[in-house]
Amino acid sequence: MVGAYLAGRRYWLAWLLLAANSVAWSIYGLNTGQYGFTLAALAYVPLYLKNGYRWRRRRKDDESE
Repeated sequence: MVGAYLAGRRYWLAWLLLAANSVAWSIYGLNTGQYGFTLAALAYVPLYLKNGYRWRRRRKDDESE
């Protein structure tokens, strides 16, 4: 919930928090033998990191203008 709230407030670090959360869920999935859940959680990590990178780059571009 916190990550989604921060992303809505346009904090780029929110995407790193969301990626870390997905990794935590993946570890949970591995420990409980839920391999499909693990793959689904890991599938979001590149998406979150890409969004964080894009938002950070866009923010730097806006500051340089």
